[in-house]
Amino acid sequence: MEILNVKTRQIKGKKVATLREQGEIPAVLYGVGIEPQSISLPLKEFQKIFKTVGETALLSLVVDSTEPRTVLIRDVQNDAMKQLPIHVDFHQVNMNEELDLDVPLEFTGTSVAVSSEGGILVKALYELPISALPADLPHEIIIDIAPLEKIGDAIHVRDIKLPKGVKVCLDEDQTIAFIEKPMSEEELAALETPVELKVDEVEVVGEKEKKEAEEAAAALEAEEKEK
Repeated sequence: MEILNVKTRQIKGKKVATLREQGEIPAVLYGVGIEPQSISLPLKEFQKIFKTVGETALLSLVVDSTEPRTVLIRDVQNDAMKQLPIHVDFHQVNMNEELDLDVPLEFTGTSVAVSSEGGILVKALYELPISALPADLPHEIIIDIAPLEKIGDAIHVRDIKLPKGVKVCLDEDQTIAFIEKPMSEEELAALETPVELKVDEVEVVGEKEKKEAEEAAAALEAEEKEK
């Protein structure tokens, strides 16, 4: 289990901008049975560990050199421009209580339907909602696409071999991935054909209404003259 050292944070509110200027990230530690605690940690250290654990692997968090706490990274806010973390939430877990998480799917292997028949692999899901005890949480779930041998073949939730202690929170008939037939030459050509618009075929908005109004006005004027 990765270890991350953090420290108690006294600076709060808008003043946390000074922390970021110093290469630190403001964060919060919370969980069942504990009071939320404001903390901070080095940006570079967090980036290094986050690449390894993501939001589905357990992490040992040490606050001010005290006893390690088992946590999950639950939310990472990023700067819209720089795409750097600017705030992190850590959730201290109870090892005896199940957690509900979305775990990334990792597609591996080679499908004959794709390599030989020109089929297109369509991924219906990229994450899988699961339930498990913290100790049983997988970092990712591997999906082997080798069984997809012909056009129309699909992998469903019921086909996944799950790690011990992990339950999927989806219907077993839910499709995860399937092979779609390639587009024909005619369909591809139709996509590449430019659409031509002729000026005389374009109806000017309001032109018809304008003409009708002019005709009505002329008819009314003619009636007035006859009186």
